[in-house]
Amino acid sequence: MASVRQKVGWPGLLENAESSDPQLRQLALIRSYAWTEGALNAAGVAKRGSTASRILSTLHETAWTRGLEEMEVRHAIGLRHEGAHLDEVGTPKECVAAVSVFWLVCKTLSMRFVNLRNAALVANRIAARSNVEAVLLYGSLARGGADANDIDFLVLDDGTYSRKRKPVSYDSGAPDPGAATIDVLKLLGLDDSNLRLCATSRWLDVNVVDGTRFGTDDVYTAAVKKAQTDPWFFLNISADALEYDLRGNAFRPTTRKPFVELARLHQELASLGFA
Repeated sequence: MASVRQKVGWPGLLENAESSDPQLRQLALIRSYAWTEGALNAAGVAKRGSTASRILSTLHETAWTRGLEEMEVRHAIGLRHEGAHLDEVGTPKECVAAVSVFWLVCKTLSMRFVNLRNAALVANRIAARSNVEAVLLYGSLARGGADANDIDFLVLDDGTYSRKRKPVSYDSGAPDPGAATIDVLKLLGLDDSNLRLCATSRWLDVNVVDGTRFGTDDVYTAAVKKAQTDPWFFLNISADALEYDLRGNAFRPTTRKPFVELARLHQELASLGFA
């Protein structure tokens, strides 16, 4: 019997918040609040006062347009404080509502970082590193989504950095995608505090593959593909992948192999109703 895959990230916290186990609900409240504090730091919100006051100070921005009311936020903060300091945990319904509020606050804060301007700034730093062949942007931001969740990069090198890592999953269900990105940033010599905070908040996803072997070396390509939980991962991202042009400081449709071939295949499958 196949094992049931446990949800990670915010979906995992919501699952715990809905649990009949009060300890899991308590953990969801505490962790979601901690993630929100990390998001405040990543977004550059001034470190004045408590985490609660910092959260409330952001509400005048875009959170209001997302349906958040101050009373809801204060209630979520109070529920977390009771769980963390008094061991009094709310009902599953209350905990789900509180975690959802913190998730929405984090999503609102992410808009300060997740945009094409910042993507170009980060891509510029990566592309300028020696032995980097290309920086590909994929995912919701590459597709032009106004509500993109994160900045997703696939870095192609000549083996200098990628050979120091085993192929890892790009899927958001990876055990700790933030840690994987931080490892890559360290390899690239770009491990600064702001990027690390953004990676921890799951606003930045960076991985590296040997561009001289992927798509040509069957053994290596199979190993990279096997690391994905989605067997169609590379086919799917190829449809919208953009390559960073260092000279023009802009993202353009990639013509790099094997992604251009995969993009054609994706288009053919889409015309047949399979993609």
